[in-house]
Amino acid sequence: MKNSGSTPVMKQFWEAKKAHPDSIMLFRMGDFYETFDKDAKLASEILGIALTKRANGAAATVPLAGFPYHALDQHLHKLLKAGHRVAICEQVEDPKLAKGIVKREVLEVLSPGTAISDRYLEQNENNYLCAVVMNNNECGIAVLDHSTGEFLTCSRHQSELLSLIKQFNVSEVIIPESQEKDLQSVLQKESIFTTQIPDWCQTYDVAHEALTSFFNVSTLKGFGIEDNQLSVISAGCALYYVNQNYKGKIQHITSISLLCKEGFMGLDAFTIRNLELFQSLSNQGIHGTLVGTIDKTVTASGSRLLKNWLRQPLTDPERINKRLDRIAEIISNNQILDDVKAQLKMMGDMERILARIASGKASPRDIVNLGLSLEKIPIVINMIPRKNKSLTQLLKRCLETDDIASEILNTIKMDPPILTNKGGYINSGISNELDELRRLSEDASQWMANMQIEEQKNTGITNLKVGYNRVFGYYLEVTKTHLAKVPDHYIRKQTLTNSERYFTEELKKYEEKIISAEEKISNLEIKILDSLQGSIISFAESIQNNAKIMARLDVAVALGCLAISNDHHRPIIDSSNILKINKGRHPV
Repeated sequence: MKNSGSTPVMKQFWEAKKAHPDSIMLFRMGDFYETFDKDAKLASEILGIALTKRANGAAATVPLAGFPYHALDQHLHKLLKAGHRVAICEQVEDPKLAKGIVKREVLEVLSPGTAISDRYLEQNENNYLCAVVMNNNECGIAVLDHSTGEFLTCSRHQSELLSLIKQFNVSEVIIPESQEKDLQSVLQKESIFTTQIPDWCQTYDVAHEALTSFFNVSTLKGFGIEDNQLSVISAGCALYYVNQNYKGKIQHITSISLLCKEGFMGLDAFTIRNLELFQSLSNQGIHGTLVGTIDKTVTASGSRLLKNWLRQPLTDPERINKRLDRIAEIISNNQILDDVKAQLKMMGDMERILARIASGKASPRDIVNLGLSLEKIPIVINMIPRKNKSLTQLLKRCLETDDIASEILNTIKMDPPILTNKGGYINSGISNELDELRRLSEDASQWMANMQIEEQKNTGITNLKVGYNRVFGYYLEVTKTHLAKVPDHYIRKQTLTNSERYFTEELKKYEEKIISAEEKISNLEIKILDSLQGSIISFAESIQNNAKIMARLDVAVALGCLAISNDHHRPIIDSSNILKINKGRHPV
């Protein structure tokens, strides 16, 4: 690591880079994220930003490229889409309180398989990473969508690995470092983003302890994976990876399931491709595909669920008929169909909002959207008549989330700002201290007007003005024709072409009071928001459960709409091997 002759800040950068050599390091410096050396050259090329060098000093020879901190989201997804891992090194102490250089730490590492940004993710598609552990001809395979919390694991023959990776459209594969070559031979030169993790992760005891500790259970029997060693080990590797990347902010991962073969039709990657289920062979888009024809869902989670059902078609007649029962009940009542569809359309992507909350990436608008979505669940439940037994049975599985929905909507303003740095998103009446500080801040205009009248009277300068701007703060402005009347206690602050600006000790004290109030408002609102997000995370399992049920309902409504518009008829499904179609036609 070439850090000889570095400044203290650059030494700090090189230390962080040494811990994350395979990542592009975004290094926070004041209001900018900077990249250095080879990272700067890559960032400049990918982001189209200027590549420069420092004007002087010990770091003058190091290439540099940066962008404002508020543009992080807009640039981050480009680096990820270009196939790079990104480490974000933040200032972790207040620069005003720092002794020497500001302390910095890498707070998260993002990769194609762990990203949660809306700019990077396709709204209607899952973003799976896959952890693989090999043992002779067998392998453990864990599939995790960090953006929704969905977590599956299984063991398969190595010959099935590539097909499963393609089936789930995996964006990143995690592998113990000693097995990298074995993985590449299985992948058959397929271009898939891979990441190596330490070999010690691939032991059953380590993985079992990690999983039971994380899910706060004594055994994994409840998840159906206790005795499946390779499944447990691969799941432990996946959990280790996202936990390392997000520094423990993964509380939205609330469960894990066994990826079963029984009861599902096995579709390999070749079959999925040739049947054009998700992608057209002619134009590589969804036009002319099965999913492009039948996906009439109105929620992102519903669309993702439908695609997962197509990847893993059921073979169990009982389960198939349960799905068909729900569709039949929707078709039998057009009013239910329209009303439920209208409510679903207004729901946000609860699973992904929850992931952003857990990761500390949610905006106040995200949180309000979650509250409004949860508020609609009881409305949807009450729309379904009791005679619709299949739909009623589905909705009975909804868990209580009314309390957290109310807490969200009582706490956050209905149309809050996207950013939290200036406050203004917490409702009045939540904190007496916050309300008092806001009154002080809001009274500034009236205080300035009063001071202006008083100073005009005291000085005899009728056109004296009291003003404020972000650069110079509060000031008294006097035109040059009245300079002779300026009192001795006025202190010059700025000279303009036709006027002079001054301040007084009284004005300075008031300015400090206002600035202090604004800082306290911002800090207090963040504290209230953090507390609210903690409450939301305590309801994570219930929120995810309800989001999944709304997704199932959305799919039933969508397929009901499709059946009505295309005159589709319900098939008779039983366990026989007979396929009989009268006057049928291909759905596409």
